[in-house]
Amino acid sequence: MIRLLQTQNFRMLRSNSVALRPFHALVGQNATGKSTFLCALQFISHTLRGGVEFAVERLAPSFYDLCFYPDEPIALAVE
Repeated sequence: MIRLLQTQNFRMLRSNSVALRPFHALVGQNATGKSTFLCALQFISHTLRGGVEFAVERLAPSFYDLCFYPDEPIALAVE
């Protein structure tokens, strides 16, 4: 079970840390990062399946489309 997801520079999530429980609901106004949060989990899944290039190909036209700041690296952490 994933207990914590941390993101940095991933799409619209400049820096974010979310502790998860067995059941978690994502609610909020439009454009607050709900879909981006789920996309971060999907990116991690694709990376584990086929590597970073595979994950980028599945989610965006280029790596830079996944970055909040294109000149900084993406960092994702899962516990």
